[in-house]
Amino acid sequence: MFESAAPLRAEFQELEAALGDPAVHADLARARKVGRRYAELIPIVKALDEYDRLTDDLAAAKELAAEDDSLAAEAVELEAQLGP
Repeated sequence: MFESAAPLRAEFQELEAALGDPAVHADLARARKVGRRYAELIPIVKALDEYDRLTDDLAAAKELAAEDDSLAAEAVELEAQLGP
């Protein structure tokens, strides 16, 4: 569903790597720019990761719901968390 988010995830990983690069920190303006953008992307990437986790859990719960009633209830709960 969030295929268009792939470039954001890639950018986030690049920024994370850049933050670990001493050369970036040698340039204060660049370090600030990288740090700001990284901070902007943190909540987005966390939300995407949470969505992925919930959809994976939902798929597993639905698959096993026939065998375990508690998983059927969990599937309903996960669907509610994912929203309409």
